Amino acid sequence: MSEVCISEPATNGKVCLKTTVGDIEIELWSKECPKACRNFVTLCVRGYYNNTIFHRVEPGFIVQGGDPTGTGCGGESAFGEPFKDEFHSRLRFSRRGLVAMASAGKRHSNGSQFFFTLGRTPELQNKHTIFGKGLQVFIINFFFSLLLSSKSSQRERECLLFGIVAKKSFFRNLALLSFGDEAKEEEEALEIANKVILSIWQLIYSN
Repeated sequence: MSEVCISEPATNGKVCLKTTVGDIEIELWSKECPKACRNFVTLCVRGYYNNTIFHRVEPGFIVQGGDPTGTGCGGESAFGEPFKDEFHSRLRFSRRGLVAMASAGKRHSNGSQFFFTLGRTPELQNKHTIFGKGLQVFIINFFFSLLLSSKSSQRERECLLFGIVAKKSFFRNLALLSFGDEAKEEEEALEIANKVILSIWQLIYSN
């Protein structure tokens, strides 16, 4: 195991982006970055990212999405306003596959947009909140396909986010949505998430 992986805290949440060029699993650092993870999961559950594209693709640097306008200038957080940055000493821009919040170019301006790193990006440290990581094999395959498809048409870069992937115990123990003492909100979010997952499976098996 690499030194990078040893230094990173354990994750305790997972989502799966279903896209036109393949699936990518994202593990979340919900204890270290509760606001960012709650924002991301809530927007996922609401279907906010459905039919959005990766509007910014920079080889060796980042791939960015999460803007419903597809321009890089839109999007709103799940809280209805920008939320604060959450920097953690054990989360560093030291490798490919990290997932972080894109901001409006100033502190505490996080909304709905996020990006994946395609390499070491130390210049982003303490400027963007790292809240998750993509599994390496998914990152490599996914972005290789994405870079190829970006040359052909915008339609092929759509990010179709269908739902949340997690173990049963994950949801039962509220591990995915455990962000503090807001138990009532967690239970409500859990109920919504379970309904979304059920509808997804019904849709899949009906086709």
